[in-house]
Amino acid sequence: MRITLPVVCLMALGWLPSANAADPIVWRMDYATARKEAAQKNLPLLVVVGTADCVYCRKMEAITYVDPETSKLIAQQFVALKIDANRDPEFARALKVTLYPTAVLAGTDGRVVGFLQGYLPPDQFREHAGKALLLLKPAAATAVVAARPVPVATPTAFAKPAIPAIPVAIVPQPQPAPALLAAAQQAYTAERFGECLDRCEELLATHQRTPQAEDAAKLMGRIKADPDKLAAAEIQLDERLAATYVSLGDTWSEKGRQREATVCYEKSLKLLPSGKLADQTRAKLAELRREGPALGVGAERN
Repeated sequence: MRITLPVVCLMALGWLPSANAADPIVWRMDYATARKEAAQKNLPLLVVVGTADCVYCRKMEAITYVDPETSKLIAQQFVALKIDANRDPEFARALKVTLYPTAVLAGTDGRVVGFLQGYLPPDQFREHAGKALLLLKPAAATAVVAARPVPVATPTAFAKPAIPAIPVAIVPQPQPAPALLAAAQQAYTAERFGECLDRCEELLATHQRTPQAEDAAKLMGRIKADPDKLAAAEIQLDERLAATYVSLGDTWSEKGRQREATVCYEKSLKLLPSGKLADQTRAKLAELRREGPALGVGAERN
């Protein structure tokens, strides 16, 4: 059976990051246009399906996609496209994607060869994307595919490509439904509404037909129906992402990569412009700007 991605015109996606020095990936917004470009350039497609409120999608954007080696691999070897499953639910349903984020790897003709599911750190993402290139674009894969074998995971039932599937579906074992629900309820009681939404979303994605899923849906509904709780959840999620950007910025700074560190610190401040973390981040930015001329922006420290 030949599986191809559906041709769907997409609206502008609010969760798309802008291109910058630390993120050279040009994310397309329209599948038909992306597929045409892929055919013209003879490049495979990387279609990332997620949602604007998906914490692990944000984590991929904050860590994996800004990693220099990973962004270079995607920018040079794929035509990259992002789809917001909330705005394009038919696209996600057609691929039977329920866990976000999911990266769909396909040929220029739209034929699916594998899925990367859930959060993946940069090294794992590069390894499995490289394995996909072995089938999709063998010549380009030579330099990026790791020599060690990759553990085989069962691909989703929708993935029945005309050529053999590759072991690129990385799906972490989900926690049991009762444990996830208990964690969600505990977070709700402690007014950690962002964390509560995380646990409920994970439960609904991995244990859909369980009594706990019904309880999780009700718990999510209580948060989303209360403007104060929903606002608190958004602030908490922003705080966590802002802290992630600062951590990544610190890593770049330690390597002497001031430009990349600056981008991360600025993203953190955009999310969280006030508070203790923001004050610390501004101090780090000021220090970077003082050091910039002496170290050379983008230069590695020895």
